[in-house]
Amino acid sequence: MDAIKPDTEGGLESWIELNRKYSESWPNITVKGTPPADAKAFETETGKLEKYFSPEPGEGS
Repeated sequence: MDAIKPDTEGGLESWIELNRKYSESWPNITVKGTPPADAKAFETETGKLEKYFSPEPGEGS
């Protein structure tokens, strides 16, 4: 999947704004954590932002 795109690519304004807003208050991730056991089940799911997004940062494990 193409999860990371350059900020120069068109049509990404809403994602750039989301990143700008939350990068100011969310903690910086410096260590890769263990993926959830059911991560594969979500790879092709659509609408994840609308279903699961929370403005509250998650806790590190």
